Amino acid sequence: MNLESIVVTWRELLVAGAIVVAIYVAEAGLFLVKLKRTPAPRQPALDALLARMAILEEELAELRAQLAATETAIPLQLEEVNMPVAARDVVDISPGAYSKAIELARQGLDADLLSANCGISRGEAELIIALHRFDST
Repeated sequence: MNLESIVVTWRELLVAGAIVVAIYVAEAGLFLVKLKRTPAPRQPALDALLARMAILEEELAELRAQLAATETAIPLQLEEVNMPVAARDVVDISPGAYSKAIELARQGLDADLLSANCGISRGEAELIIALHRFDST
């Protein structure tokens, strides 16, 4: 058999090419159909993120409910802050209360007793103790 005896015409090449293209298109179509039928596998990390997102949505709903409950109290507090000083309930502390607190601090009373006996706040009592506890005068 001689290679010169095999003759391929353009028509035969065109038919062979069309058959190859038809087979390729059929395989691609079958692959796409199969791909559409099988759902993509979900990753465990995605499942964990979705669960965490659900928890965060629940927490957000609770916070919104708490905010809605406290919104009615906020305007009242703001009105109290904006009131003039004379209109607020202010405790009048006489200068004698501080001198009494200084004497009691020098005697060694703690901040709770000092604030209760002299009518001053605990912070003021702690300050007086810090400044005057070890004074000798």
